[in-house]
Amino acid sequence: MINKSGIIAISAILIISISLVLINSKEISITRLPNFDADQDSVVDNFDNCPKIKNSDQTDFDKDTLGNPCDLDDDNDGVVDKLDAFDTDPTEWADFDFDGTGSILDKDDDNDGILDDKDSTPSPISEKLIQQYMTEIESCVLADDANSFLCYGNFFDSLVKNESNNENALKLALALSKINAIGGCHFISHVVGHAVFDETLNVSQNFDFDASLCRGGYYHGIMGAFFHNLKENNKPISDNYKVICDDLMGTSNYSDCIHGLGHGLINYNPANLESAIEYCHQMSYFQYYSCTAGVMMQYTDNQLTEFGATKENLSDMCSESKLNKFTFNMCSKNIGISLAFHNNHDLNKSSKFCQMIENEKGSEICLEQLKKEILKDELGTQTQFTENEKTKFQPQWIKQGDGKWIVDFNSKAVISDFEYVEGIKMMQFSFDVPEMIKIYAWNELLPEKLIVTINGEHERNVVIKRDTVEPITSIMISPDVSGTVLIVPLPE
Repeated sequence: MINKSGIIAISAILIISISLVLINSKEISITRLPNFDADQDSVVDNFDNCPKIKNSDQTDFDKDTLGNPCDLDDDNDGVVDKLDAFDTDPTEWADFDFDGTGSILDKDDDNDGILDDKDSTPSPISEKLIQQYMTEIESCVLADDANSFLCYGNFFDSLVKNESNNENALKLALALSKINAIGGCHFISHVVGHAVFDETLNVSQNFDFDASLCRGGYYHGIMGAFFHNLKENNKPISDNYKVICDDLMGTSNYSDCIHGLGHGLINYNPANLESAIEYCHQMSYFQYYSCTAGVMMQYTDNQLTEFGATKENLSDMCSESKLNKFTFNMCSKNIGISLAFHNNHDLNKSSKFCQMIENEKGSEICLEQLKKEILKDELGTQTQFTENEKTKFQPQWIKQGDGKWIVDFNSKAVISDFEYVEGIKMMQFSFDVPEMIKIYAWNELLPEKLIVTINGEHERNVVIKRDTVEPITSIMISPDVSGTVLIVPLPE
């Protein structure tokens, strides 16, 4: 016997079922209307070769009755359009030296100055790897945004295990990024770095090549994996963390490694932001700056991943009352950076989230850094610089083992012959080319008033700034000649 509550339940089910039938019947009847045009491209669906995507001119290059916007392979050459540089030419698909000429017709396919018929390795490694792993890559490029990064992450993780040359994995990631098959290769280079460390369980062993491709994410991944390994094995962070990147000192990659150190420190203890920042603070000023930037980038990414881009989360993430001016600004900047990565570097979509932040200053900083990140990502994909064209971090020790007795130099020029006289707070150094030199030193290492000379002549192209948060002074020199710099107290 069915009681009253059972009758009510059955009635509800019947009502829902009838409603669904009516809704589906309505949908079917509408789509069968002779003049229905779902994509509103002025071609009715009964005659539209691409009924759900606008294709008003009904282009169908390979004449397979599937319009180009709906056709994954327009020229029917077996390579999906997202990987095909010539999607209306069935004889060509690859152009991985990006010179506009397909590899079939290109006489120097890798653009190395050696013609293919005389070149022992005529094709770019990225082209070879795509051909070798075409099935796996196509499945990732055709996945929706939510699954594409996961697919690529798994693919590159296995690629590191299968291929002996780690640099080749980065070259493939950059190439896929350039043809928009990946929404930026920085994230993928994190995966590569992480996988490389997991294979070797060694940091310095994997610094044997210039891994600055994809904006240094490789180093971020290695350092993240190193600290993850410490945590998994219940090992403490030793003082050696301060020198773990030293093999890269004097190169442009050192800053990327220190930034990666910050990524690792926050992942070692995600709930303790203050602790991670304090580890960074035990280093020299520029190291502290780069390390804290890494901490905040990983922290904001973790927060967005775990709690989403809600108004409450975005507003609480960087508390001005809990952070000092420097760390608040750094945190707010990295919300903008993380939002860019979470939204495939879409400015319009990401900027709406920056505007949700209740703190007006934090919102402005987020938006400003978001714009810089998107521009930086575009330039990073399009332009690759040689080591001589990059700024290099070149710290100079006054006393070993103490971050307060380091003078940080950033310049494309090579700094040499550094000397410091403690009694009168005088420093001297040489540089090989007339490039901008940025110096960061703790206030106690410099005279209150100073003068800068180059080759004995008073240098006027100098900007001196005292930091308002940290007891640090920055000196920016823009020389017209190379030579020897002397920084001494200003005579009274």
